[in-house]
Amino acid sequence: MTAQDHKAYSALVKINNTIIQLAETMGILCIVNNNYFHIFKKDRKAREAVLAIKDGLKLYDPMRRKPAGKHHIMIADEIIEICLANGYSKEQVDARLATNMAIAERIQTKIDLGQTYFPNYDVPADTTELYEKHKDFLVE
Repeated sequence: MTAQDHKAYSALVKINNTIIQLAETMGILCIVNNNYFHIFKKDRKAREAVLAIKDGLKLYDPMRRKPAGKHHIMIADEIIEICLANGYSKEQVDARLATNMAIAERIQTKIDLGQTYFPNYDVPADTTELYEKHKDFLVE
């Protein structure tokens, strides 16, 4: 862990502890969550490639971003392991997971399958022409 990473981690621990103290003082229940940027562990390299492209770098560039930590959708055991490793007690983790479940049981999500939810963008004619001209060279 670099000095900058350690400083950021220390600040995050301080922020989290302050939020937990505030929640306890106000009688607000806390939850456990999992921020993710890709679905599966195996997708990490794809995310790294996207970040490199976004930053105008190559995957072999030593200056490219290499996200630390786990950023996939985790199973409960993985999340529990991380919480315990970060110093939360089993009772705290169990209470927060119970709050997650209580919230999940109250939510009713309905998604109409077969429905398009993305906006429809008109593609410029020159882009369509380029695609048609070079589509045989695209890797599938």
